[in-house]
Amino acid sequence: MRILALLGLVGIWHAASLLHGSIFVTATFTLGAAVLAVWAIAVLRDEWLELGFAGIHAPLLRLAGFEVVVVEPDPAHRDRARERAGDVLTEPPPGEAFDAIVAPDGADLAGATARRVVVVGQDGSVWSSASS
Repeated sequence: MRILALLGLVGIWHAASLLHGSIFVTATFTLGAAVLAVWAIAVLRDEWLELGFAGIHAPLLRLAGFEVVVVEPDPAHRDRARERAGDVLTEPPPGEAFDAIVAPDGADLAGATARRVVVVGQDGSVWSSASS
């Protein structure tokens, strides 16, 4: 399990470095993704919707055993999302309820329903609701 976690962190670091930000930005995204994964392993066990992160969380969540649906509404980031996560949707599937949604602060969550919403701020801070 430790080896898988280490490989997951290396993968997240690589994905975050593709944003071409500073070392601080890369480290912040990597740390945020790692914290999110640890929290997810402890709390949730089912299907996640990743909304607007270009697939950056999907590999680690899948490694932890979750089903992940990736939605990238921004066409500029869709190709990168496909590289990281495979299938990518442009909007949440209608009528499908998820166990959790992970989205950046300010994302439009219209049409997406879940028991829990995890919002990630620009500074890497994370907020979680009990239901959406």
